[in-house]
Amino acid sequence: MAASGGKCGKRPFLVRTKFAIVNEKRELVHQKEHLEGPDRGFPYILLIGKRELFDSSDLLVNEHLTVYCEIEPIRLQKTISGKKIVNLTDEAKYCCEQLNSKLEWLFENIISARDVDIDVRGHKFKAHKAILSAKSPVFAAMFSHEFTENVSHHVDVPDIEPEIFKEVLRFIYNGRTTKMKEMAVKLFFAADKYLLDELKQQCQSQSINRMSAENCMELLFLPNHHPAEQFKKNALNFFRKDSARIMTTDMWKKMKEDQPSNLFEILEMVFNPLVLSSVVTPT
Repeated sequence: MAASGGKCGKRPFLVRTKFAIVNEKRELVHQKEHLEGPDRGFPYILLIGKRELFDSSDLLVNEHLTVYCEIEPIRLQKTISGKKIVNLTDEAKYCCEQLNSKLEWLFENIISARDVDIDVRGHKFKAHKAILSAKSPVFAAMFSHEFTENVSHHVDVPDIEPEIFKEVLRFIYNGRTTKMKEMAVKLFFAADKYLLDELKQQCQSQSINRMSAENCMELLFLPNHHPAEQFKKNALNFFRKDSARIMTTDMWKKMKEDQPSNLFEILEMVFNPLVLSSVVTPT
């Protein structure tokens, strides 16, 4: 078994690569480590004989072979005014961007190699268990034991909209989303379900930085459970600063006619900063 990679641009650095096979006990076996530089490219090689592969009962799990790969970029030292300088930050960032670009291409294009089907309200997605598990502790637990999803290679997701789940998958693969502005709140709840803390932080930042008179009311009427608490606190702070403009919005006028009791509860929270509890989801 062998794989090869190219140079990361023309930047002068080494790459330490570690390959291994994960057996049924989740142990790393047949480990190989290489340290290669830009002059030779980066050949990543893991060799194992066919007989050993098929004769070893603990290597093929459910007829699948799991390969572990660890890649570490190491910038070559440079001498400036007689002093050696090592700066890994820029090189690591550059290589992460390159890796994310490849993973995004994998997400958008490669279908045949995917090993799990995900049914989201009748919309079908295909994905790689290894990539899902690497980013989400929920998927990692799901695919590490003899759960139905792991055995059947099928996952049902009835509680997330397909377009939201697609962005969750995109984030899992490349660390980015393309519709954060429009979907921040719904993405936050999906990220909370799959314990994607980085995505949750991005959604919260989006809601704070792009808070408006129009979406402030929407956030205040989110369901009453823990993940929504920070959104409501941010919306209340915004309301206190810009209440006059919020009260001119169409949503405020509609709520004033249809559900005046809910508006009363919002005003109660505004004037009592210690209270964040009783906003009721509109019916």
